[in-house]
Amino acid sequence: MKIYSLKALTTASTSAKILLLVIYLLLISACSSVQYWGLNPPQKLSALLAEHKYQLALQLIDQSPSDTDHYHYLQQQRDAVVKQQQQYINQTLSNSQQLQQRYLWPQALDLIQQALANNPESSALTAALQQAQSQQQHFIQQQKIQLAKLEAPALQQAQAIIEPLLLADPKQADYVTIQQLNRLRSLHHLPILSAAAEAAIAQQQWQEAQSLLTAAQQLPLQTDLKELSNTVNKKLNLAAQQQRQSALAQQRQIAAELAQSLDQLIQEQQWPEIKTIATALAQQDTLTEHELSLLNKAQQSLSQHLARIINQGQLHYTKGELQEAINYWLEALQLSPEDNNLKQRLERALRFKQNIDNLP
Repeated sequence: MKIYSLKALTTASTSAKILLLVIYLLLISACSSVQYWGLNPPQKLSALLAEHKYQLALQLIDQSPSDTDHYHYLQQQRDAVVKQQQQYINQTLSNSQQLQQRYLWPQALDLIQQALANNPESSALTAALQQAQSQQQHFIQQQKIQLAKLEAPALQQAQAIIEPLLLADPKQADYVTIQQLNRLRSLHHLPILSAAAEAAIAQQQWQEAQSLLTAAQQLPLQTDLKELSNTVNKKLNLAAQQQRQSALAQQRQIAAELAQSLDQLIQEQQWPEIKTIATALAQQDTLTEHELSLLNKAQQSLSQHLARIINQGQLHYTKGELQEAINYWLEALQLSPEDNNLKQRLERALRFKQNIDNLP
């Protein structure tokens, strides 16, 4: 019987690895059944459960002849075995997740593979193994990219220092060694950054692509990334232009809606609302002639109304009708809260009214 080695599995694609691994584990399970010769079915069941080989335990139960002495006993154990199997799988997945969170990917993968060896038909374990392998590769790749981005400017700065040092002291072997190591690190990082930049471009992640290309160009190597950089810069400029156009269109829409509301409020003489909308409209960057006309009309109407109610308040004040004067000036103060003269009038009226109210 030929059994595929795990070393051969690691050279295949992820999907092929999973398929070959399942075949491998099934073959191992078949061969391992030899060790249970001489045991009666209940003893064999106990041995399988002790080794967490729940799949074989279920096969033993399901394939037990109905005319044997142990048939009813085995059937009674089935639900318990299924429950134990599920608990074992759940615990394995939980432990594997904890290991992955601590970046212990080899141990996490080993844990799933061991559980899969005992339960080769578990779709949950098979899916978890594939997912963990994918996440491991993604994590490693992302860490390589981050390391390359961090080291790129440092390597550039180191090279800028090493070059004049070598000119000043060409016999110093340590400087040559450092320069060679920097070059090796740069050669290691360049394909990582370039591939990541191309992937970001393919996904239209222009800012990330620009960041990666900037790091790649910082490496002390003769690199020709101008074409990619130009492509990314053009896309970024286009995106910025589109964003400005979108913002301008949004501002135009807001201005149009404010102007429409303002026109209606002027007709209804809703003065506090007119002031609020007119203030918001005046803050817009660009206004059409119609909007400017409405804004001027609103401001003039507000000024006229404000002057009118202030005068009305003054008339009531001179007649001794203090409450009416206070009401008018309170309304005016809502429209012109920074008018100190109006505040002083209102304070005098309030004091005067309070003094009158306090008279016996």
